[in-house]
Amino acid sequence: MGGFGDLVGSLAGGGLEKAISQIDEKGLGDKAKSWIGTGANEAISSDQVKDVLENDQIEAVATKLGVSPDQAADAIAEYLPKIVDQVSPDGKLPGGADLEDALAKLGKK
Repeated sequence: MGGFGDLVGSLAGGGLEKAISQIDEKGLGDKAKSWIGTGANEAISSDQVKDVLENDQIEAVATKLGVSPDQAADAIAEYLPKIVDQVSPDGKLPGGADLEDALAKLGKK
């Protein structure tokens, strides 16, 4: 199974911004805001991930990680808050090229 770096890579190219937007649209924006903010990160469950992300997004992550869609949802639930937290250390999510650069650096760790 792939790991943190593979998941980070799957969120590049606008995937992270899209995921955060979908989380917000589905009423879980407070969770996403906690990851971007400087306080404690609220958890998201794999069931919530399945509810807010599109099946093709989860399947793309599953393919990248070499796991089932259920395992991919588990990985997203575990790592997404950490990824967002790490690319927004000052309490703001960077945009565009700055976000892509932050994801690229994070994926190499």
